[in-house]
Amino acid sequence: IDPYSFTREAYLQSRKNKIYDGNPPAENYDDLFDDLDFEDEPR
Repeated sequence: IDPYSFTREAYLQSRKNKIYDGNPPAENYDDLFDDLDFEDEPR
């Protein structure tokens, strides 16, 4: 592991956690719909 990358990622993760008060948004839009099942909806 590269020490610079490790430190940078740890800092960015900590900063994001502080900005969003421990509840950051989903990284991508697919994560928002993981718990939804669109195939079972009636037509």
